[in-house]
Amino acid sequence: MKKIAIVIFTFYSFLSYSTDSLFKTADTLFQNNKIEEAISVYKKILDKNLESSELYYNLGICYFKIQNYKLSQENFRKSLSINPSSEITKKRIIQTNIKLNTKETPQLFYIIWKNKISEICSTNTWILFSILSILILLILFIFKLFFKKQVKSIYILFLIFLSVVMYFFSSHKIKKDEKILDKDSINILQTMY
Repeated sequence: MKKIAIVIFTFYSFLSYSTDSLFKTADTLFQNNKIEEAISVYKKILDKNLESSELYYNLGICYFKIQNYKLSQENFRKSLSINPSSEITKKRIIQTNIKLNTKETPQLFYIIWKNKISEICSTNTWILFSILSILILLILFIFKLFFKKQVKSIYILFLIFLSVVMYFFSSHKIKKDEKILDKDSINILQTMY
C-alpha cells in the first residue's frame, strides 16, 4: 500500500512540476514579447486538462495583446467563471467589450446607486444577510406565537423590511454577475462539466 501511495505522490509531483515549468516558460515568453509562442505553451497546459483562473487570464492577456479581442474576452470569462471575485478580470472584460464596440446603455441615477450598494458585499454575503434576517424574523414570530412573549410590532416590521431589502440586493447581485457571463460562455461551461 505504501508503494502505491509513493508512486501516486511521485506521479502528481512530477505532473505538478512539469505544469509549473510550462507555466513559467509561457510567462517568460510573454515577457519577452513572444506572444504567439506563449499562447501555444498555455494551450499545452490546457491539453493536459489542467485549468486555472490564472491560466485563462494569461491567455486572455495574450489574445488582447495580439488584438484578438473575441478570444481574449472568451478566456477572461472562463477565468471569471473559475474565480468570480476577480475584479481585475471583470475590468479586462469591460476593456474587451470596449474594443469589440459593445457599449453599455446609460443608466439612471437610482440604478447606479443600486449597483454601488450591491457592490459593497459579495453575492454570498448578501444571501447570508438575507437568510439571517429571515431567521431572526422567524424566531421573533415563534416567541410571539408560542411563548406569548411581547414583541413590538416595529421590530417585526423592520425585520420584514430588512429581509426584503437583503433579498433585493442579493438577487440584483446574482443577476449582475450573470450578465457578465453571456450565454455563449455559459454554454461553454455546461459542455465542460
